[in-house]
Amino acid sequence: MTTTPIKVYTVVSKEVKEDPDLFTNLEGVFSTYEKAQEYIDHFFGEAKYGYRSIVSTYLDPFQDEIQNRDFYYSISSQLIERQLEVEICKTSFAVVLSEVEQLQIDPETSEKPLEFTLHCFAASEEKAIEKFNKLVKNYAKEQNIQLQIRPYRIADSDQCY
Repeated sequence: MTTTPIKVYTVVSKEVKEDPDLFTNLEGVFSTYEKAQEYIDHFFGEAKYGYRSIVSTYLDPFQDEIQNRDFYYSISSQLIERQLEVEICKTSFAVVLSEVEQLQIDPETSEKPLEFTLHCFAASEEKAIEKFNKLVKNYAKEQNIQLQIRPYRIADSDQCY
């Protein structure tokens, strides 16, 4: 997001607490976290049933990206025998602001190879791959890792996360 959107706080609710990520109702939109909490405390502080949570979000997010006709891409990769296998797709995965344009690094273990993931906005797959390659090359240089980036594979959006 290149412009600064307005942050708001929503109160979402559901009847049961079993699945913390599944909410069924949007009860209100508040200008501050404190006002959202006051709403919950005032009306539902003693409630025995139902579950409410405050979720921060933005009004009119990503307007610049929409105007620029950018798409949201997910790029994932694994380093196998010094060859970086790369996969890209346009994604329907939720936009997580703290992850946008940030290279996610999952270190190598005895059970899996080094993995890189990037979620980014770009006008095309090629532009998204340019962003990814730049971040990976910077990381490899900082860590003194020798790797070769193989040509990327385009994944179907239903195989993408």
